[in-house]
Amino acid sequence: MRRISVFLLLLSVMVLAGCHSASGAAATASPSVLPGKTIAVYPTATPRPGTGRQADFSELQMIDTRTGWALVSGQVWRTTDGGLQWRNVTPKAAPAEASAQVASADFLTANLAWVALLSAGTNMSTIEETTNGGQTWQVNTLQIERGEISFINPQDGWVCGNGGVAAGSSAFDLFRTTDGGATWTKAQDSQQIINNAPGALPFGGDKNCPSFIDATTGWVTGEEPVNGFRYFYVTHDGGFHWQAQSLPPPQGVSSPDGGQYSTMAPVFFSNDARDGVLPVGFSAPSSDLSFTAYVTHDSGVSWQSTALAPDGSFDAFDALHWWMAYGPDLWATSDGGQNWSKLTPGGPFQKFQNGDRLDFVSSQEGWGIEENNSSSSALLHTTDGGQTWTALNYSLI
Repeated sequence: MRRISVFLLLLSVMVLAGCHSASGAAATASPSVLPGKTIAVYPTATPRPGTGRQADFSELQMIDTRTGWALVSGQVWRTTDGGLQWRNVTPKAAPAEASAQVASADFLTANLAWVALLSAGTNMSTIEETTNGGQTWQVNTLQIERGEISFINPQDGWVCGNGGVAAGSSAFDLFRTTDGGATWTKAQDSQQIINNAPGALPFGGDKNCPSFIDATTGWVTGEEPVNGFRYFYVTHDGGFHWQAQSLPPPQGVSSPDGGQYSTMAPVFFSNDARDGVLPVGFSAPSSDLSFTAYVTHDSGVSWQSTALAPDGSFDAFDALHWWMAYGPDLWATSDGGQNWSKLTPGGPFQKFQNGDRLDFVSSQEGWGIEENNSSSSALLHTTDGGQTWTALNYSLI
């Protein structure tokens, strides 16, 4: 099963650095096909030894109880023993890009992953793929400004790149592949968005890059400073045309304080793609309950909100088991958000409040990243659903 961890912080929507029309009319996306043929194969970079518990983990994706991936200080690391030892598998860049950093990554399986390698001193990224757990990497010809990668299987993927930003507004370029990156087609052009072209995403709103449930259906989430507006757009043709999809108000909330909602990428579960979760935060300065998860049981055709909860770092393993790290506390639900319970006041989660990460591979086993400071992270592990945690004395090898 592939899981997707969602990290939700109100008013901290991931804006593309430098996207309200419901029209389904044809947009003017360029139909041109861009080559993406592999032009080189590079080995993994020479491992750089590190000391235990001194790394800066910015992303963690455990595939199962033993194997996982992480981004650490702009490099790709992989574990095969549950997080005790991590090996540097960052692609070795071309000589002219020796100091390139990984801007984003998508880890699909234990062996298959993509990274966007940001060239030093530029905003341009090259896309690289590994099919053997990072032993070697294939370099793609597609280059995009600060690209973010998303694949749903080895063939169908998207790369989203910066296309312009203004106060409360943003745009991006979206490229689509159906052959594993051999060729790319531009599905959404930033100029369409900026010009509010029919069928394109509107320029207004701070947008996340799209997330897809299958080869045709996906969503763009984000926030817009308009009272009561829930930013949520859907496509049914792989990203070429978009329209607004409405969401009902959260349970018991008619108009949140300040009126601003922040939607994040919906999570679907591979054991039954009809079931999905859409995390939504909203401004509620008078209450700690400023989060709700919308659920769908028809692959995103309709959505219903669940009980309110504190807004923090959210992770969902399946349609029933979710967790939320909020301040010193860890909250959990085993009935799909109908009821939340507080599991661990204090303890190792004393600092778990500033966007740190949760990542569960079952209803019982999971990992957490606790930020100590800007350059060091504690890696936590639980085998009882989050009731107790141990800090791993990990090493980078």
